[in-house]
Amino acid sequence: MVASGIDKFTARKQSRGAARGILGNALATEMLYTTSLKNWQHIIKMRASEAADAEIRVVFNEVYELLSNRWPEMFVGWSTSPCKDGMGYEVKGP
Repeated sequence: MVASGIDKFTARKQSRGAARGILGNALATEMLYTTSLKNWQHIIKMRASEAADAEIRVVFNEVYELLSNRWPEMFVGWSTSPCKDGMGYEVKGP
């Protein structure tokens, strides 16, 4: 376990992602998704979790905000908590 409370595997994955951003391999990408709200819920649970790369987590925190504001009835019982690495928050669904 790393001093910040993040396991070694997650820390290694996050440091590689950060290095790609600094070294110039990160490029802006436009994405278009068409899916059901049920599928969005699944994607948010995976991509806004503590184990997700910090950059992806922050993007899906915004996706969660957009969708939960537009369709609050689909996100009843969901909760958020700050991530240990200080980047965004973890979204948990029922």
